[in-house]
Amino acid sequence: MRTLDALAVGAVVSLLGFGCSKEAELLPQGAELGGVDVVVEEEAIVVQTGEVAPGLADKEVGILTAFVDADEIVGEVPHQVDLEVEVIPGTGHPPFTYRWDFGDATAVSTDKAPSHTYAIEGNFRASVIVSDSQGEIDQDYVDIAVSKPLPAGAMTANELRKKMPPEKIVEDIRKRREAAAAAK
Repeated sequence: MRTLDALAVGAVVSLLGFGCSKEAELLPQGAELGGVDVVVEEEAIVVQTGEVAPGLADKEVGILTAFVDADEIVGEVPHQVDLEVEVIPGTGHPPFTYRWDFGDATAVSTDKAPSHTYAIEGNFRASVIVSDSQGEIDQDYVDIAVSKPLPAGAMTANELRKKMPPEKIVEDIRKRREAAAAAK
């Protein structure tokens, strides 16, 4: 007897690994599909088969699902980004392999959590392809924005606001307009 987790009523359950020739929606109690008996028990589907297909685990895993995370997605040249990919537990068949493309025509990485430095300005897409031991793949990406460094002595918008708050700027403009009107 084999058990598949059913996340919700109406979820699509793949019975291909159990010798069936098609996928079926959550089946009613006692249904038969391609010689496989399906029994619904609470939040699980019990599939009764004569044999377990070789190489299948006792509990089926979900479709390989991976997500990318990055520590700093905006910065100035040279901009270092620490990236990481997380494979959602219970999905895919370990071990996993990784192939990172940083989007800036530099060498790829096969690390799970690479660090990469962008040496030129631009908008880049750091993407990873994750493969599992069964040949299943998933892909995710994060966009990175890298700008030129500010010239020496230049201020960022936040620094300028701290030095001269918007209220002071508005007051200066009002005074200049009044002076210009009085001069006419």
